[in-house]
Amino acid sequence: MQAAPKGPEHDPTWGDCWTYVALDPISKLVVNVTIGNRDQQTTNVFLEGLRLATSGRFQPTTDGFAPYRTGVLNTLEDRASRILAHLGHRFDMIER
Repeated sequence: MQAAPKGPEHDPTWGDCWTYVALDPISKLVVNVTIGNRDQQTTNVFLEGLRLATSGRFQPTTDGFAPYRTGVLNTLEDRASRILAHLGHRFDMIER
């Protein structure tokens, strides 16, 4: 993903817009989508939607964005005890 450039007049309606997408790795079904800023608040909205759209335990894999650390382990604490974070050319396991 790439950040959108700011408007020349710095209009508050211009700026970044990020798409958060949760995919089921087997069926390739889109489980949840959220569009917004790349921040803790939008991450929490996305994770709440993911919680409502799923049941049972699963292991989320992320791009390593810091708000996922607290968001996943707090919002999905009974379903995901760890996160697999893709950081460049390696994966890190983040556990509670």
